[in-house]
Amino acid sequence: MNTAKSPSKPVTPSMRPESLERTDPPTSVPGPFVVTCLDVHNFKGVTAVKWEPDGELAVVSGNNGAGKSSVLDAIMSCLTSGARLPEMPIKRGYKKATCCITLGRRVVDGSDPEAAFKIERAWTPSGGTIKITNADGTPIKERPTDWLAMMFGAGGCDPLAFAQAAPAEQRATLMRVTGMDKAAVAFDAERNDALAAQRNAKAAATVHAASLAALPDTPGPDAERSMAGVLASLQEATAKNEANDAARKWLAAKRLQEQSIIADILALEERIATFRKNAEEVKKEIAGHEPTILQMRDIDLEPIRASISTIEADNAKARNRAARNAAKARLDEAEAALVAAARKIEDIDAKRRVAIEEAPMPFPGLAFSDDAVTFDRVPLGQVNTAMQMRIGVALALAEQKPIRVIFTRYGSLLDDAGMKALRDLAVEHGAQVFVERVSNGEDGGLVITDGVAIEGGAA
Repeated sequence: MNTAKSPSKPVTPSMRPESLERTDPPTSVPGPFVVTCLDVHNFKGVTAVKWEPDGELAVVSGNNGAGKSSVLDAIMSCLTSGARLPEMPIKRGYKKATCCITLGRRVVDGSDPEAAFKIERAWTPSGGTIKITNADGTPIKERPTDWLAMMFGAGGCDPLAFAQAAPAEQRATLMRVTGMDKAAVAFDAERNDALAAQRNAKAAATVHAASLAALPDTPGPDAERSMAGVLASLQEATAKNEANDAARKWLAAKRLQEQSIIADILALEERIATFRKNAEEVKKEIAGHEPTILQMRDIDLEPIRASISTIEADNAKARNRAARNAAKARLDEAEAALVAAARKIEDIDAKRRVAIEEAPMPFPGLAFSDDAVTFDRVPLGQVNTAMQMRIGVALALAEQKPIRVIFTRYGSLLDDAGMKALRDLAVEHGAQVFVERVSNGEDGGLVITDGVAIEGGAA
């Protein structure tokens, strides 16, 4: 048999999204593994089935309601945990359900595969148990849930269901398989935060714009003045003017004194010497102060007195302008926040588009469009059925786990050629495909009626 690997383009671990990250199995578990034996009792629609399925294409057939889906669910229940387990595993009328599968390494030389692991599940009304052992019966070292995650993972997808799904469903499946669904949740959360910031900025801009509009733009001073300060200025200016008057009076007195002395000199020659000396002293005093005094200029008191009468009106205008300037600043800040939020949303959308465009694909040629999946730039729905099935199988095995088992519930959609193509794909990928078909057993495999194996297996 051909054991060629999947043609999928390899993806380096550093580029691989979370759902495609490979959790390496224990070094003692080389794989790949397939289901070699199944033993189910009282599980969902199955009463009793023992079966050794084909290692490549394992067909479960029967009429509608015969229990085919329950057989596949039983295998899936042994390979997965958590949300993938059925809510009501116990068949109605019974108190316990059991399911046991044996895993063997896949062989290509026609020999029987050797048993490698055994997985046993049991359910009672009080809960369920799981036991996983090696071929020699010893328990595995890991926790069962961790071991199943390493060996089987999420279980891929149904390749035929993927081919039949609507474009939006195909896109959602590919998003999940590539891990972009979780990345999209992160982008959505970041975008919602940016949208909230945008809404808050818009609301703030609206409030501040209304506040600004309510304040008239009247001319006037930009700052209030203090009445005490103006009165102090008036007092200081008055004192200065009084000092100037005193100086002028002093100067006038000195001049009179000078004239008197000169007159006395003319009248009293005998006292000229004495008066001359006095006159010289007075002249020196005048010379020392006259230039400064002559340069003195009185402060006009009228503008100051006038400002006292208008200071309250001017201060009201100043307060209005201050409030308006503050409102304008708040509006500018809100509008800047609005622009920043819009830019952040654009950046998030751009990063999201780039992340989706650059997401590593499990099959060459696959890509995301806005609302669908494309293959070689053609909508997947327009690609031929055979290629869609190849892509679906690649998606189902995208995690590349040691247990290479695929399930499809849509086997009835395939004709003989389609069934052969599916078997060829199983050989090509080294996988085992469980196929559910509505038929009377002409396809071989397990035939089930009313929950009991009637051909290909035992009750």
